[in-house]
Amino acid sequence: MQGKMIKPSSSTPNQTNWQSIFQPEGYNMSYGMMEQDQKNKISHRYKALMLFVDYLYKTDQTIAIKRSKYNICLNKYMKHSYEIFVYLDNLYQ
Repeated sequence: MQGKMIKPSSSTPNQTNWQSIFQPEGYNMSYGMMEQDQKNKISHRYKALMLFVDYLYKTDQTIAIKRSKYNICLNKYMKHSYEIFVYLDNLYQ
């Protein structure tokens, strides 16, 4: 992801986080101020996850993921199911 370092504003939610000082190219706000759907449009992790889900869909594969309180099963019938459970619960926070 291309962008530049910026001075954090007082309205940035998490002043100590790298997201408050990084402005992605083509946007006029820090990464930390962006809504989750905006971040997903440029996130390499999200794009990779969607490519993986497409692969599962095209090859009729199923995968089960167990992480903390979530048991997730992805298959061709669940394509992009609720944006893959809100992007795997924001990558487990």
